[in-house]
Formats: sequence, structure tokens, C-alpha cells
Amino acid sequence: MDHLRLSEDSWEYPEVPYLDSARVFVYDNAEQTRFLERKGWSWPEIRAIAQMKPSTVDGHTAEHAAALVQAWLYFGFIHAVTRLPVDTSQYVCCNRSGKLVVTSKPLLGHLRRWQDMLASQEDQGTNVIAQVDMLWKIYHYFLAHVAVVWRDFLPHEVGASIVILHQTIALAKLSMYPHSYSPPSLCNFHDYFHKQIRAPLVDHDWCTTTIQRLGQRLSPLTLYHMASIKNTLPSKSVSHAACSNFQCHASKPAAGILKPQHSALDCRCQLIPSTQDKVTLIVEEGCIPLLSFSKGTGISIESLSLASPGEDVPYVAISHVWADGLGNPSDNTMYPCQIELMQDSVSQVMQNRSQRQGDALKENSFFWIDTLCVPANAGKAKSTAIAMMEDIYRKATIVLVVDAGLKQLNSIVTSPFQIAISIASSRWWTRLWTLQEGVFAKALYFQLLDIAVSPVDVVQQSRELFSNTSDAPAWDIQTMLVKDALSEVEELSLRELRSDSGRHILKALSWRFTSRDADETICLAILLKLSISELSQLEEDPKTRMKAFILMQRFFSSSVLFGHGLHEERFEEEGFRWAPYSFLSRTSGPSAYNNMFSSQWIEELPHVEIAYADEQGLHIRSHGFRLDFRNCREPNTYTPMQAAFGGDMICLILEGQQQGVYRLMLTGRSTWSWDAIRTLQAPLFVILPRLIEAGNRSSDGVLVSGSNMTGTAEGEIICRYENRLTVYLAERHLGGEPYIDHRFDANVPYAIQAAALDMEQQWCVR
Repeated sequence: MDHLRLSEDSWEYPEVPYLDSARVFVYDNAEQTRFLERKGWSWPEIRAIAQMKPSTVDGHTAEHAAALVQAWLYFGFIHAVTRLPVDTSQYVCCNRSGKLVVTSKPLLGHLRRWQDMLASQEDQGTNVIAQVDMLWKIYHYFLAHVAVVWRDFLPHEVGASIVILHQTIALAKLSMYPHSYSPPSLCNFHDYFHKQIRAPLVDHDWCTTTIQRLGQRLSPLTLYHMASIKNTLPSKSVSHAACSNFQCHASKPAAGILKPQHSALDCRCQLIPSTQDKVTLIVEEGCIPLLSFSKGTGISIESLSLASPGEDVPYVAISHVWADGLGNPSDNTMYPCQIELMQDSVSQVMQNRSQRQGDALKENSFFWIDTLCVPANAGKAKSTAIAMMEDIYRKATIVLVVDAGLKQLNSIVTSPFQIAISIASSRWWTRLWTLQEGVFAKALYFQLLDIAVSPVDVVQQSRELFSNTSDAPAWDIQTMLVKDALSEVEELSLRELRSDSGRHILKALSWRFTSRDADETICLAILLKLSISELSQLEEDPKTRMKAFILMQRFFSSSVLFGHGLHEERFEEEGFRWAPYSFLSRTSGPSAYNNMFSSQWIEELPHVEIAYADEQGLHIRSHGFRLDFRNCREPNTYTPMQAAFGGDMICLILEGQQQGVYRLMLTGRSTWSWDAIRTLQAPLFVILPRLIEAGNRSSDGVLVSGSNMTGTAEGEIICRYENRLTVYLAERHLGGEPYIDHRFDANVPYAIQAAALDMEQQWCVR
């Protein structure tokens, strides 16, 4: 993995062992798909070694299998994609201790020759890339579904090197053919990858929560590059030692810290007079209060009417994290030292914009900040100001992000990649209120120590550095990594805000939080253009507001029922037991956010499973089956087992077209067990979002119990939400090669039988 030009020369590249020391499995540059066969192996043999406890199958050992896989998917993949011979000896060298390791330094030259070859065959290049893309899709499907079995015998360094190799070749291809297939990350290799780079990331002061969050969003290549640089955000006085994968304790404000702070520790200036009375009058007139500041006259407040569409007053809307010292929950006042710095930043970013566009800069540069412009006291004026947030940020000439960590970066001495990764990892990106401020922005800028930059500025700076580098590779890999790090910002600025009622924005909800739980529904209502006043009039109880929000929104994706990563706690009231207390999640996976909210019924959007919520419950169409505890194959031997990876688990036998053996593991309420569930008198059902088959051998689902009225005339099963679970395919012998997952104890009795229901079974989950 030493072909990359990393940011820190002192960072040592992780060594990748070369596993074929006996040179038995050297790649032969023949047809790649038949490499295993030529070496006297088959895929079932490799899988058997991976799954079975014995380390040898017919004389083939796990060490042999690992060496074969490395030759097949590393050196063989280079040859399969580029169609140029690969000399394995050039990629193998000895380290200081004489051990054989893989060096990827020849890779860039190999890819340069490949690009030259494609350029010389311009008339055939498109057809060649189309064939490569087809090969890539086959590889990705194969890796995504079967690579999991290699985790027990393939060294982590080797797995990570395969990820890096595939990503590097993908970037080389996309640099020439940007509209060709963009391979997704090899998610089944992420265990390899995170174990390989987590330690250097932690050593370089990156928060474990940030590592977990960005690990779900950025490409492995970007994360690998990130591991080579030190985190400078926030100040070194902040420790992330107590942070977990899902909670950054260092960035959470301590009790009482949400109050205005000085720009410097030794500053002794006094708070400005409160602006509350004046901004209240302006807001009540349906106008936007705009501010300007000078040392001589102090703060000035002007009014911008929303009722005059022709009135175009340039101004900057400030987006910030209150815990950085710019917030004040008790009054509309701040320290003048902070306001002066803010005015300087606003004037500079507006002046730079005017110079770029050739406009004449007006005398005053106005700005808007919630701390001074949203009435602090709860009441009608505050609700009105919050309801105006979309108009305020949409009408702003520039939305300027002021983040305490980013303000430590000097653009002159900080690389574009470090600026990009610092933006992606900033505290601003983890707050719920800042989400709407980013998505509504016409132009989004981030304030650094010396200048405000837009994502376009950072990318352009990276391109200029590449063009001035004499020994650069054939394509600008650094800029592609910068763009990947900034991809979330680009998505916020480009996506249609309310297509399918904000289903795209719900992806961005993951990993965000708010210090006041009751604010979540207000933010969601603004994003989805629902009635904010109706929610504001309710008591500030997050549960009360959430139930009201659900009934206002009404249409959801069925994934809201199965979403892994959503709030574990569910409502206890009938009709809402399916609903989480919060839609904020700690995962970016599709099960957590994909199409979470929708505005249309399934007949209008046949490609999306839409659910409808009312006081009765969540109405969905989805696959499922009925459990039968009364008809067990061995009723006297029923014993739930504790799986090796935790959870209360039982075995299930499913007859019919989906005949097979499955394992059901409870993953929701920790106080529940199968012993307790057996005592329920009502019929028990499992609802799944999809079939479990060869390509998808596990699925999150929910356990429900039928009510006294098990169905309606329309065939809808009325049921009660009980718990979340995961279903694993353990054994199947129908259609082709038998499948057995040896991770599960074969001695666990086959206790429960089940009957599959229709693929579009209607449910009302209460």
C-alpha cells in the first residue's frame, strides 16, 4: 500500500505480508476466472477451510488458501482489469528483518501504461471499459457475498491491501471515464480495513466516534489517507479517551456551558445590550433582522422584508455550533469581541465574492445569526422566527460555517486534503440544526483562520497543486480523495430537498444529534415543510411531539420498521409501539435511513415500499412467516441458545419454497427472551423486508403478535410490535449446492416450525 503519496512522511506504511513464500501460487497471467482450477483448487474447498474447525481439507491448509486468495484477488485482479501481464516478483521485496512483503510501488507505472494503452485505442476504449465494468460488477457481487468466509484465515493486512488496490484502480479508471461504473466500497472487507487503520487513526488523535462515522461514509482509500495525518480539531486540550464508537463525549457540552464566551481568554469586554425587543418587532412584522457592527457605533439592526420579492439585500447567514461559545439560550446578546471577528469574516467573504463576480461591494456587509436574531424568550415571536429559517438561509447570499476547530486551520500551510477531512470531521457536521442550514444554502463557505473557503475552492487548490507537481502520477488521485471527503457537502447542495418528502436528507440525519430532544421534530418539520406552529404549541416533551410529527408526516418507508441504528426505545402506547423515540441514528447503512419518509403511496412509487401511519398503527406490505411453537420437531428438547456473538437465539424450520433452517436472534429490548415470548397467547409472526436467499443470507426483522382480531376482510393482519430480531440462514439444501453456515452450533435442536406468508402480505403493526 506504499504507492500512495501520504501527507506525513513520518508515517510508516503498514506492511503487507507476501503469503506465498514457497512460490506455489504465483499468478500466471492466464484467464483469471480459472486460476483456482489451474492451481488444483475449487471455491468449495476454500469455503470449507474457512468454515470448518479443521484447518486442512484434502491436504489443503488454511495457509495455502490464504496465499491462493492473495494471488487471485490482488495480482490476478490487476491483470484481469488492465489486461497487461503482472510480474509478481516486482511487487515482492524483503523488509528489514528479511521477511517477504508486498510493495505496491510498481502499481502506478502499471496503471500509467494501461491508461496509455486506452488512450491509443480511443475508438475501442469505451467498449473495453464497458467490459471492465461488467467484470467489476461480477467481482463486487462475488466479494460482497462470499468474502465474509475469509475473515478467519486471511490476514487483516492482506484484506486491507485488496481494498486499497481495488479502490486505486477504480480511481484510475474514473479519471479517464468519469461516467463509467463507480464500484462501491467492499463492505465485507471493512472488518479487515478498520482493524488495519483504526490504531494509527487513534494515535493521530482522531475521535473513535469520528472514525466510526466516517468509516461508513468515506471510501477505504480516503480513510487510509486520513490515517496518515494528525487531527488538529478541536484544540489539543480536548481528550477523546472516553469516547465510544457511537458517542463523542468530548464534543458534548457540559452542564451550563451553553453560554456566550469571549474570543480570547484574556478579553474583558462586556456583553452588548440585548437585541431581543428590536428583533421581536421585526420578526412580528414578517421581516428578517439583519446585523452590522463597527467599533464606533456598535451593533446596527436593519429589516429585510420577505413580502417584497424584488428586494435583494446581500447578507451572510451564520451557521455555528452553540457549544463553541457563540450561543446564548437565555438572552439575545453576545460579547463584542466575537461580533467584531464575525463582522470581519463576513466582510472578507463578501468582498472576495464581489471581486470574483466583478460586483461593486456595498458599504455595509450584513449578517444574520440566530443568537441575536431569534427572540430568546419562548413565545409567538420565537416560533415565527424558527418558521422563517428556511427563507432566511435560502435568501442568504452566503451561508458561512463558523466552527471553532476549523478556525484553527491556516489555509497557507494546511493541505487541501486535510482541510477537506477536517470539514468532514468537524463538530458542525454532527449537529441537527446545522443540517438545514447547510441544505438551504445557495453558497456554503467554511471559515478558516485566515480565509473562508467553499468546497469548490478546496478542490481547485488541490488541482493546482497537482498541476505543479512534476513527479505526479498519471491522474490526480489526491483531488479525487479531496472530493470524496467533501462528498457530503456536495450532496447537500445538489440534492432535491423534498423529493419523496426528504428521503435523501434522512441519510444526512445519521450521526447528528441535538442538545434538546424536543428540537428534533421541529428540525424535521422545517426540512419536510410541515406545520412548525402545530408542533411548537405542544408541550416540550419529545415523545408528545414525535407522535404528533408521525401523524403529520403519515407516509414513511417500511424500512422505518426494520431500521438498524435507530433509537432502540419504542413507544409503549398501542398504535405507536412500532415507532422509535427518535429518527436520529448512529449508522449510515440503508436499513437505517433509506427512503425513511415518503409523500406518496406505493401505487405511485412502485419501486419503493411505502408505509402509512395513523392512530391504528403502521400499515405496510412485506414478506413474513408465522411461528408455531406448538408443532416442534423435537418438542421436549426446546432450549434457546446463546450465540457466540451474543443474543438470545432459537432455531426455526421453514417449509415450502423457502425450505431451510434459520436462526432467529433477538436484537431489540434486552429484557426479552424466547422463553418469555413462548408464553404469549397470541399467534407470533416475523416480518422481514426481503427474502432470505443465496445473495442475502441474513436480514433484520421484527417479531409481532397477532391481536384477538388476526385480520381484516382485505387480508391485513393486525398485530402488536414485540421486538426486533435478526434472521440468519443456517442451512439449505434446495437448488444447487447445499449451504451450511458452521458459525452456528449444529447440536442446537430444530425446535420451531414456521409457514411462509405471501410476499406482499398486508400488516397493521400497532
